[in-house]
Amino acid sequence: MIKKLILIILLILSFNSFSQTNEVKEELKRNYDTVLSESEGFIGVVKNCLLGFVDINGLIHIYPSYEYKKELLDLHHLIYFQPYTFKDGSAIIWEDGDYRLINKLSQRVFGDTVKIKGKANNAVILFKDNKYAIYNASGVKKTDFEYDIIKDILVSNLLMYKKDNKYGLLNNEGLVIYNHIFDTLFIYRNHRKKTFIKGKIGNKTAILDTQGKVVFQPYYQDLIYF
Repeated sequence: MIKKLILIILLILSFNSFSQTNEVKEELKRNYDTVLSESEGFIGVVKNCLLGFVDINGLIHIYPSYEYKKELLDLHHLIYFQPYTFKDGSAIIWEDGDYRLINKLSQRVFGDTVKIKGKANNAVILFKDNKYAIYNASGVKKTDFEYDIIKDILVSNLLMYKKDNKYGLLNNEGLVIYNHIFDTLFIYRNHRKKTFIKGKIGNKTAILDTQGKVVFQPYYQDLIYF
């Protein structure tokens, strides 16, 4: 009996929460030109081409003051950025003609001396003096500016890096998962549609899994079916 009563109460609370959420969304749509998706309790809203953020109750937390560029949401390469969305306590916005990272207090995490090149989970890819580094979303350094390239390959928490004209793998904490020995690295899906990472060393091919562990050593010229 008690369990049934608890279940009924939970259902009522869930329904009330759902109704309240819908009411907030409808109110936001009436008050703003554009309403973006909710993430980490914050919703991006746009008024007169300026972006701000409200909470799930519709209360303003960051007043609309950032330039809103809708086309940024449509660009394929911005999958590395996920602009206007809070992840790990920070969001990529557009300000003064460049990407900036702000926290939930609207404070910029990084200054003007670095450029933001990507954000993968809690890893922020930065560029300065022609070199790349990884910091976290709170501004804590994970690597030095020592890499020629760092790029999110959209597999697990792995990032591809280039150093000394060779490629290797880092995780989003900046730890080297596989040393830079490859001439090329790219995502490969086999005939069973399973994802791997294929690395070339000269005319030899290695296969790594999505954790960066070796499946096949670079003994063969190529591996098509496995």
